[in-house]
Amino acid sequence: MTFEAESLIRIPTLGDAETWDILRGTQDLQWRLGLFPLVTELSGWSLRGYGLFVVLREGDGAVVGVAGLAPPFRNSGPHLLCGILPKCRGSGRATRACLSVLNWAQAHSFSVYAHVDLDNPDGDRLTMRLGGERVEPTAPDTSPEAKRDYRFPC
Repeated sequence: MTFEAESLIRIPTLGDAETWDILRGTQDLQWRLGLFPLVTELSGWSLRGYGLFVVLREGDGAVVGVAGLAPPFRNSGPHLLCGILPKCRGSGRATRACLSVLNWAQAHSFSVYAHVDLDNPDGDRLTMRLGGERVEPTAPDTSPEAKRDYRFPC
């Protein structure tokens, strides 16, 4: 299943396992994909009704990242995650992928949040460009890294 006319994202399959491992091993992604192994992610789609999509490169359809919704962190809804391989950044792919995810979430009636590391100004700019509005956390931050919280209007 692929969403958006440009076929930028799709639900992962077991055939994506090799690429998934490469993405998981990428140390400078802004989030820790290691928490979301492929099989767990695939089962999460059936349990939660949402999950991560793989991001496809225009032209050849190679998997170059992930974007999607992860389980609630501190707020009452799923939160937006995005990670693009370093060699594939800088062309607006993260913006288009996140916008596709937000459009999908809106069509499926999900309220979406984002939690951006304090030392990630690119993540802040992207979140605000996508329409994220700063909110105060509704629960204490138990993560080892401080974050800014955003909510996307429904």
